[in-house]
Amino acid sequence: MQTPGNRWEPWARFLHRFEMGRPTAYLLEAAGPLTILFAQLVSLGQPLFSGSKNQADWEALADMLEDPAQAKAFAEYLKKERIS
Repeated sequence: MQTPGNRWEPWARFLHRFEMGRPTAYLLEAAGPLTILFAQLVSLGQPLFSGSKNQADWEALADMLEDPAQAKAFAEYLKKERIS
C-alpha cells in the first residue's frame, strides 16, 4: 500500500515545477470545505484528463481533496517539500 506522501509526490512535483506549490498549499488551507466540491469536480473530469496523468494519480488527488485532514496534510507537505 502506498503512503500518502508517495501518492502525493507526482502532484507535488508537478506543482513545484511551475512554482505553484506554496500558492496551492495556501489555497487548500483557505478553501476549507470547498475542497469536497473540488474533489467531485476532479472525479467528474477524470475522463477528460486521463491522457495527461495516470488514473491512479487522479484518484489520489480526488481522495485527498475529499478528506479535509488529508487536504491539510497535503498543504503542509507542499510547504515543506522541496522537489526538483
